[in-house]
Amino acid sequence: MALRAFFDGLSPLSRYQRFFAGFPAIPDPLLEDFCRADDERHAGRSVRAAGRIIADGRLVLDDDDWAELAVVVSDDWHGRGIGRRLAGHLVHLALARGWRHLKADYLAENRRIAGLLRDAGFALAAAESGAGLRVARLAPSAAASGALAPSTAPAGR
Repeated sequence: MALRAFFDGLSPLSRYQRFFAGFPAIPDPLLEDFCRADDERHAGRSVRAAGRIIADGRLVLDDDDWAELAVVVSDDWHGRGIGRRLAGHLVHLALARGWRHLKADYLAENRRIAGLLRDAGFALAAAESGAGLRVARLAPSAAASGALAPSTAPAGR
């Protein structure tokens, strides 16, 4: 399965930064949840290049009407704007669905995602749940401003 191969191919650091856990492979129940994205409360999008998945992004609407954003890019594709474009696509997807409250949990040491979120207009803060965890929230006005506009440019190599 392509999605399993993508997640299993991430470096231990990338897996830890995405899932906040050091498991060596994506657990079956989590992978099954990802494969059952219903596009109503859980939207998943993958980016493919070179015959494989190179990035995966998720939006999951919680019971408090906050859509949580998560994006991970294959290590060998870091620094090419793929995460930014995928996050932009997901933000616009959330807005199109009327999901006006967006958040993203991330580890404090993950400067790439912190920069992406900050540049997109998310307000960054320490999370209540843990010392190394941060939470970014995007206000409806910032989301509507299009700070993180999706690009139609190809990923390219």
